[in-house]
Amino acid sequence: MVDFLEEQVSSSEREELSNHLDRCPACAREFQELKRLLGILDEDEVILPTTEVFDKMKAGIRLQRTYSKPISRLRVILPKVLVPAFITAVLLLIFLWPRNGTVEFSIPVTDLIEDEDIAAIVLMGTIDKRMAKELAAVEDCFLPATEEAIDELTINEGEALIIALNRKYPSGT
Repeated sequence: MVDFLEEQVSSSEREELSNHLDRCPACAREFQELKRLLGILDEDEVILPTTEVFDKMKAGIRLQRTYSKPISRLRVILPKVLVPAFITAVLLLIFLWPRNGTVEFSIPVTDLIEDEDIAAIVLMGTIDKRMAKELAAVEDCFLPATEEAIDELTINEGEALIIALNRKYPSGT
């Protein structure tokens, strides 16, 4: 109907709508109401501001965009990119920074020996550290049955075995 009032329809559409309005009182009322509303809008004069006002508004908007845009970008970029990048850089510095020297500390041999029995013998002073290492290597070659037999030895039998091993394999050989 608006197109009809603004004469934006073809002649065939104009004739068809006119015929319909003649036959339909509800559409005719709506058409008259729309016609009256458009008449009021056409009579109402809108006073537009001068071009200077629009130019000042444009300049103000441009200024606002240039100042607010980096801040809004920073608000988005900072938590998503800069914070994880900073944390990563700090961690890399911590772990990859070259050390000036080495740290040395002593550990008793008994802490390095897995077998508690050999460690106990080393602590008693019966054998030295080199011998303890050799014993551990030899013990690794024992079959489980041999290891069980050694485990069943009494303290005296164990000491006798060690003395015999010392005689057979004296230190320094």
